[in-house]
Amino acid sequence: MGRAQQDPVAQRALKLGAGLFLLACTACTEFEPGTDELSASTEPLDQLPPSSGDWSCLGTVPTRAEPLLGEAITYTVQLVDLGTRAPITDATLTVCGLTDVNCATPIVENLRVDAEGWIDIPLTENFSGYIEVRSPMTVPAAFYLGDGLRTMTDYPFVSVTIPTFEGLSAAVGVVGNPATGTISVRTFDCQSETAPGAALINNTGGVPFYFTDGLPDITRRVTDADGLGGFVNVPAGVTLLQSILADGTVVDRRSFIIRPGWLTTAFMRPAGFQPPRLPSR
Repeated sequence: MGRAQQDPVAQRALKLGAGLFLLACTACTEFEPGTDELSASTEPLDQLPPSSGDWSCLGTVPTRAEPLLGEAITYTVQLVDLGTRAPITDATLTVCGLTDVNCATPIVENLRVDAEGWIDIPLTENFSGYIEVRSPMTVPAAFYLGDGLRTMTDYPFVSVTIPTFEGLSAAVGVVGNPATGTISVRTFDCQSETAPGAALINNTGGVPFYFTDGLPDITRRVTDADGLGGFVNVPAGVTLLQSILADGTVVDRRSFIIRPGWLTTAFMRPAGFQPPRLPSR
């Protein structure tokens, strides 16, 4: 699976993907008990700064009816190290169905990256599930694929090595708790641009974080231009997460399984957004 020099789409994807796997929770503080109602871990909405970006598709219904499963596609991604941008060459990927919370019956397993960190993942359009990413030197991660998967390529997986994670966790002042997990998501607008000014809330608690100039910040209330945010100290189990704008409009609403010591990550996109079909590499 050798690849030629990256095209402009791939270069943009690499930039936007940086930091997606930035935090993984073995680093946590005390958390509030979860409830069955969403409660904001951000400040009240009327105190949030206005959200920028194109939100014209919010509230619309996709124009094309989607089948439960579509044609076979190849989802091609590259794994790189967050700190050095060097390819991760020893990772193994497993594809899991959405309701298979422990991935007891993998759909595809033992997928290995090539010498440049690239891997071709056989999927189908509108596949619902997640991808486990494991490497001896990185924090284990579960990447949840979004609805309407039709692209042949997407943003890269930026993995976090254990030493990098330890440094970042110390920088934001959290204390290790292996019984909890971390959520890290990126919010996009209707033009598939990363969205500043989006806030995250969930129904199980945790310490919220966003990013400022590429580094995690637990004092921010909304995403910056990279659209990144999440929670540390998230109790294990099912968590309902929402990305919202300052006026309370919901950008995306998704449920995730939080595993102790794992990073759970995804892209948050408006329901009316129609991702383009990109050419295969």
